[in-house]
Amino acid sequence: MNAIVLPNIKHKSGRSVSQTILTVILGMSLVTSPGIVFGGATGATPSDVATSSHEQSPGNTISVHTSTVEYQAISRPIYSSGKLVHKTTQTLSFKVSGEVNTLQAEEGETVKAGQILAALDQVEIKAQLNKAKSVYEQSKRDLERLESLYQKKVIPLGQLQSAQTELDVAQANLELAKYNQKHSVIRAPQDGTVLTRMIDKNELVAPHQAAFIISGERQGWIIRTQVSDKDIVRVNYGDETKILFDAYPNEHFTGVISEIAAAANPQTLLFEVEISLNPTPKKLFSGFLGRMEIHPEQTSRVAIVPVEAVVAASRGKAKVFQVNPQNEAELKEVSVAWLDAGRVAIQDGLDAGAQIVTLGATFLQDGSLINISQ
Repeated sequence: MNAIVLPNIKHKSGRSVSQTILTVILGMSLVTSPGIVFGGATGATPSDVATSSHEQSPGNTISVHTSTVEYQAISRPIYSSGKLVHKTTQTLSFKVSGEVNTLQAEEGETVKAGQILAALDQVEIKAQLNKAKSVYEQSKRDLERLESLYQKKVIPLGQLQSAQTELDVAQANLELAKYNQKHSVIRAPQDGTVLTRMIDKNELVAPHQAAFIISGERQGWIIRTQVSDKDIVRVNYGDETKILFDAYPNEHFTGVISEIAAAANPQTLLFEVEISLNPTPKKLFSGFLGRMEIHPEQTSRVAIVPVEAVVAASRGKAKVFQVNPQNEAELKEVSVAWLDAGRVAIQDGLDAGAQIVTLGATFLQDGSLINISQ
């Protein structure tokens, strides 16, 4: 793909200004506009540069702004998004059927471990427990009586063994009745928040019918997201992550990579990654959408230059103007590692410590005389 040079445009002053280059680098669109290209920290405008180059500079030199090329080990960020949830969520239900008699928790309410959330009417449950107790006591007395008769050789061994079996069954039924009574009450298994309540008071519920969904606070908040195969090889446990929520637009939260999928999702062909949030005093809610910037430990030696310095680009290559010892603009072809938020990571092609043109590059040609503005 060849570099595409956009036509000149006219400013209100009537001067013609070349628009910057629209190209594709590494499969990503590099799009800039006159406002982006010429707006910088210096506050200079295309008109300012044109005026200084054609009216203020002696010897037909062109005034430009530059920056110093500095190669350093930098981690290329991975951008992704995901939904905020608690690490643990549990669905709670009753073990037995019955009528909901007590309801003491609402959605969004914070609960403590052991707190009663709901209970069934106990009349039938207690009746079943009392019946099981009576049968057990009767079976126990029968066995004791038959043991005495067996010692006197009044009854055969088989009759005694049948009585022992009846006692064992009665004991198992008693334990089951106690278990059912215990699970006719729902208690919070840990400190957390009621995410969903799915039952109402006086409602008849079936065994194992979902009643509450509770999130646990013990293991904190997490965000699950998915990354591509090119990014999953750069991710490691413990990699730091910056997180932004729309609810707190001016605050950055932090977290670390806590889980990495061993296989891709068969439908999306992406790999799931889990980020554990670091503790924060801010009030968070399950379902917040988080935008994340993952910083892998793996780094590359690159020079970061502003996108305004690029005058042409195609297929992973770009062209920038480097200042030579004669104060001439020397057009250099460089290898682009990646693009990131208005910055270009240059892998090679520039001399470390050299000056490259950042503002005014669109007015230059290879060999143009320049005047570096401070």
